[in-house]
Amino acid sequence: MTVDRHILLFAVLILILGAQGCSVEPAGWAEGRALESFDSRSFSLLPAITVAPMPTMMGAGFDRPDQPSEDDGQSYSIGTASRGYLVGGAPLPNDHDALKVRPVSIERRAVHGTHAVIEALERAAAVVARKWPGSELFAGDISAKQGGDIRHHASHNSGRDADLTFYLRDQRGSMADGPDMNALGRDGQTKAGLIFDDARNWELVSAMLQNPNVQVQWFFVANHLRSRMLTFAKRVGADPRLIERASITMRQPGDSSPHADHFHVRFFCGLEERLRGCVDTGVRHGWVNSYAAEIEVEMSQIVALLRGGGDDEKRYVIKRIGQLALSSGARHLESLAQDPDNSIRVMAIDTIAFLRGERTPPAWAHLTDEDVGE
Repeated sequence: MTVDRHILLFAVLILILGAQGCSVEPAGWAEGRALESFDSRSFSLLPAITVAPMPTMMGAGFDRPDQPSEDDGQSYSIGTASRGYLVGGAPLPNDHDALKVRPVSIERRAVHGTHAVIEALERAAAVVARKWPGSELFAGDISAKQGGDIRHHASHNSGRDADLTFYLRDQRGSMADGPDMNALGRDGQTKAGLIFDDARNWELVSAMLQNPNVQVQWFFVANHLRSRMLTFAKRVGADPRLIERASITMRQPGDSSPHADHFHVRFFCGLEERLRGCVDTGVRHGWVNSYAAEIEVEMSQIVALLRGGGDDEKRYVIKRIGQLALSSGARHLESLAQDPDNSIRVMAIDTIAFLRGERTPPAWAHLTDEDVGE
């Protein structure tokens, strides 16, 4: 009976040790295991690949995780607007008084965006409707639920692009909002005689630029409509700083349609998205928060993985710092540019060149797409 009790106690001890993660491994097994033993709590904002198998080659900069984590109820734009994807996409509302959904976009299944983008559209539409009751803003294509390429667009891949109808009036001055996107000529009118509503369209732009929860990169819109809104803003005495920001963010794209039939709004990545691998391309306006300080902290934590000394950790660090796309990250990779492993050395040299703007190696070409407006 005593022997059985000892055996039972020994079995319980083994179970307890096992539950606590205690194990004994031959010394040779330690290579490449530093990431697994690293305290990952400080990496709560990193993508799922942080705890997934380590990449064995450079490959694409944004390999979609097989099972992206959406348990936190949040959503993230990953990659660029033209070569990215969406995690935890939120749909446009179907019961909002001021924000409606274009039926054609529902058919295309292109009505998902990040929570921040959807909320920004709802908020701006509500601002206009409070001032002009009965106003209806129709949202068109944003992104597919999981992002990626969608028909008719070169961008709209990662949930932070949104097509919006213009506010219109008829010849009698009555509101004539609707889901159709018909081009407006130099006189600000459609072929059917509907008129671009300078006041409400300016209010929409103004509301988005003043929303503290998002940062607008572009309002793609035709030059003659941009001029109408800026002229109206000056006439009514809008804040000169707001007018300046609007004049910078409103632009007619040179690589797509002039956007005389709808707005195309593009938002910058939010902080958590930047830490997870969201990348802004093109111009960063002077007033925009680039989150450089927060990204520096993240990079220092990522670089700490190099203490393990494994090649897998080195490849992972190079890839993650490249994804964060901050020029100061190059200095963290300088030691790896001398690595004895040729593949690691080449990865580091290429990524340093990319971060410093010297050249764009093929492995990082997907992070340099232009400001396409479609």
